[in-house]
Amino acid sequence: MGIGISFNDYSQSFNFSDWITLLTLCLAPLIAHIIAGVRSPVCLDSQKLSWHERIGHYNPTSIIWRYFAITDRRVRAKKWNYNEMAASNALFWIHGKWDGSEAMIERTRNYCIMDSEKARLRRVQLVSGSTVTTIVVTLQGVQALYELVGGITHNIDIAVTMAINNIFFPLAVIGLLRLPAAIWLTDDYAYTTMEVGSTRGAEIVIGSDVKTAADSTTRALDAQDNTHQDNTHQDNTHQDKPFHAPHGRRGLTVRALFLLLTIGLLIISILSLSPWSVTHYSATTFSISVFYIIFTGVTVILLVVYNLLGKSTTTIIPCICDGWYKIYTCALYFVMLILITIAALNTRRTPCGRYTSFSPGHDAYSVLCGSSTYVEEASSLGVDMPYQNGSAARVNLAIPLAYYSYGLATVVESGLIAVQGFDGWCELISLNNTIELFERFSQPS
Repeated sequence: MGIGISFNDYSQSFNFSDWITLLTLCLAPLIAHIIAGVRSPVCLDSQKLSWHERIGHYNPTSIIWRYFAITDRRVRAKKWNYNEMAASNALFWIHGKWDGSEAMIERTRNYCIMDSEKARLRRVQLVSGSTVTTIVVTLQGVQALYELVGGITHNIDIAVTMAINNIFFPLAVIGLLRLPAAIWLTDDYAYTTMEVGSTRGAEIVIGSDVKTAADSTTRALDAQDNTHQDNTHQDNTHQDKPFHAPHGRRGLTVRALFLLLTIGLLIISILSLSPWSVTHYSATTFSISVFYIIFTGVTVILLVVYNLLGKSTTTIIPCICDGWYKIYTCALYFVMLILITIAALNTRRTPCGRYTSFSPGHDAYSVLCGSSTYVEEASSLGVDMPYQNGSAARVNLAIPLAYYSYGLATVVESGLIAVQGFDGWCELISLNNTIELFERFSQPS
């Protein structure tokens, strides 16, 4: 059986206020996912940080990787305090590249600004911006998961429900991957380009001295790193590694569970949009299907490959500086823009107020709005029952009510009733101002 794709422009049916509402609903999951997952960079290098070096952090795959890596690092840590938590959340830019390795925890320890209260922290404070962000992302993810799982369990064609207001619902579901790392995700940290000891209120270099201070910081970090390597080489037997091995019991458990959770959420997100479960697409659902199949496929492949290659101990995805990943990230956002445009043109409102991208000829009404109820007015007029499309073989429609299941039956004269078509959600269907007459099913006693 072939797969059909249809496109209709319904954009003129909405006014300006409607568009603001729809675009807000559309972009909310995407914006929340990005704001929750991207941190400001910590520049410890005088080399200019250009926009194309930053763009990789805005790729949803980079955000998923960060959640995984921080969860893994915390589980494998032999000790954990504010410095470990801050360094694991920070995006360090040094030597013209990003560095999220475990070594940066010790290398930047003397550059982390903290007071005595922060020094005691081992997790995110309950009253904090990170907690609020987690709550927002979680609520969005739960709502999206409820809609998707509810459609699957009730055998509902979820593709029918896809319109501009929820094209990023699958991305909201992926945002639930923040939960395993939630209590260690923070943006309440600061680093300075001047070495600080245990003193508070260290001076932060600004203005024309930034480049000089950054160069000095880089040289100091390199010298510190070389000294540390020499000491380790001289007396390696006395060095206690701060983390359990990635291939140990803790590391393998985290990796297995996170990969299973990631794959499970991604399968749920695309299950009802895949080509093997849908025989007819609207232009919107087809675009969504292609987008999420490519995105989720790349995400899972990178997670698996870098774990197998032993490159999973960094909180920044290893390929973030690669040219192909930058191009892929830009292409991803370009496709998102195209997807929003197609969905904006293709979306219409059903009589019950919900949205779909399918034409009225598709059976979207019953899927989105549920079963209609009989019109009560019929019984008050002494009619046995209103007309129900297809329930009585001897009713011969002159103009078939092909897509409207119920009608309002009213008495015309003895033995005859008139049926006016309703869509089932209190909107009268005009039949060119004509009234069709039907024989009464049974005469009232």
